[in-house]
Amino acid sequence: MATTIIFLVLMVIVIFAVKNSLLHFKGENSCCDGCSTHNTKSKKLKHQIIGSIEISVSEMSCQKCARKLTKSLHEIEGVSVNVNLKKKNIILSYDQPIDIQQVYDTIQNAGYQIICTHKIS
Repeated sequence: MATTIIFLVLMVIVIFAVKNSLLHFKGENSCCDGCSTHNTKSKKLKHQIIGSIEISVSEMSCQKCARKLTKSLHEIEGVSVNVNLKKKNIILSYDQPIDIQQVYDTIQNAGYQIICTHKIS
């Protein structure tokens, strides 16, 4: 009888772990402590947008990750960021010439890896 109870408890734990892991990999669950579902805010640029770049990023899987990366990139003058967790990418818009290496360094210093980039306009 005790073995059956222990087995059932372990099965419940495994089911919850698998469920949370699936949600995590879909970007619907937290990978970090204190994660909430608030959307990241876009920074309003002072001038007309002159270009946009799509950057695919690994290791970004929850809103806390998105906020951390958005906050880091918004420190760059003339840059605004929109994050898509499901696609694990960033649309970076700019209203003045930017140093793309500074953008890459900022992403990497925040703890994320760049998979690829694509200039949109």
